[in-house]
Amino acid sequence: MSLPEVLLWKAVKDDQLGCRVKRQVPKGKYFLDFYIAKYRLAIEIDSDHHWNRGDHDAERGAFLESIQVRVLRIQARSVLSDTEAVLNFIRLKLEELAQQELEQ
Repeated sequence: MSLPEVLLWKAVKDDQLGCRVKRQVPKGKYFLDFYIAKYRLAIEIDSDHHWNRGDHDAERGAFLESIQVRVLRIQARSVLSDTEAVLNFIRLKLEELAQQELEQ
């Protein structure tokens, strides 16, 4: 795990977001950095080198979409500079998904 992944893992493990978060979860031929099964949400930490992988990401994104997994992308530098802001961003996304679930 990269340093941003380690920092985020320390902040989300043990149900600290109010739901179970797993790390390094396999889906098909891919591994998700973090996964929240309750919301079918993958959280991916993208380092700077990640932005040069367009074809790979498009294929991966299409696969995850085909199995109804949403992807929340977070820049590694954001985790390093303000982990609490990243956690608040994730919490907002979880609240949005919970609300969508209630409306269905």
